[in-house]
Amino acid sequence: MFFDQQGNVVAKVPGYIEPKEFILIGRYIVEGHYKNTNLVKFIRENSK
Repeated sequence: MFFDQQGNVVAKVPGYIEPKEFILIGRYIVEGHYKNTNLVKFIRENSK
């Protein structure tokens, strides 16, 4: 599970996460993309 600064769950990702995908999830949260974009869509658009 990943949380925002207020402690709200931002993303639930079960199991093993590849390092490249883990970095993308970090960007998704730190850069605030979770406020406007679905995680799966963000990963698809940024893993090119």
